[in-house]
Amino acid sequence: MSQHLKVVLMLLSLVMVGSLGSVWAKMVLDQMSMFTFLWLMVASGLVVLLLYTFVFRRKTVPMLILKRHGLKLLLIGLSYFFIYRLAFVFALSKLPVTTHAYVINFTGLVTMILSVIMLKEHPSRSQWAGGILALSGVFVYFNELPDLTEILALSVLSFGVLCLALTNVWIRQLSAQQDSGLSSTMLATSTIVLGGLPLVLYGLATDLPLVPVSSFQWFVIVLNASVVLAFGLIIWSYALRTIRSYEASVLASSGVIFVALFSVPILGDQIEWFEWCGIGIMLLGLILMQKQPKAKNLVEKEVKVVNEIL
Repeated sequence: MSQHLKVVLMLLSLVMVGSLGSVWAKMVLDQMSMFTFLWLMVASGLVVLLLYTFVFRRKTVPMLILKRHGLKLLLIGLSYFFIYRLAFVFALSKLPVTTHAYVINFTGLVTMILSVIMLKEHPSRSQWAGGILALSGVFVYFNELPDLTEILALSVLSFGVLCLALTNVWIRQLSAQQDSGLSSTMLATSTIVLGGLPLVLYGLATDLPLVPVSSFQWFVIVLNASVVLAFGLIIWSYALRTIRSYEASVLASSGVIFVALFSVPILGDQIEWFEWCGIGIMLLGLILMQKQPKAKNLVEKEVKVVNEIL
């Protein structure tokens, strides 16, 4: 088996396990408080990353680097580990899990638009065409207007997608600085401390004693914390050393398909034909967005930048 195929299978496995974790999380959110699930997941991810960084990897805290980039790291932490995670869990508790995954897949499109505004990066015509095609899938997927509860959840999740896209741009800005000196591990650890610790402290202050949490609920919480918040970034970074960023992005977009397939037997969801059509149109648009022509040196530079980001 070639190294390329191994990495593709590794990344697909990560996406598949993460999708399964989201479906199980939807089940758990029907059984326990949204806030309890959220802060326990962030707390678990925080513990996993701290142990990995300072015990397993034996890294030290780069105080001068953290001081130099403290504001940007704080913005990333609050945007991703606080606001986005809050929007993610709230919307998951209110929306069908397939719809939830479908909306999150538009992060790439929002990131592209913000890159034009904030980074002065100009997408190719094929990228703009792909973005328009992906957006057109929304009108197919939602063939009738959602109810008020779903509209609220969709609005909150859309704001979360905006925050996630902002996180991508801020990390790209930070990684583009040659003197940043932040490794991927330290960036992830520092941002989860800055953005997630306030949420965890508030949970400890207001949500104790905990209602009984079953072993399955703990398993789902720790699975999502480890796969999504911690080791997912590490595996993603490793994968990008072998495959190009557009390949990885297309593979990651398959998550909405895995979510749809898992939700049918586990949650009893029914995926309508027009929803499958909407998913297909969106995926075609996302693939078109990634397949822009680039010079070889630009591709290599992009992969290097993304490796530094993650």
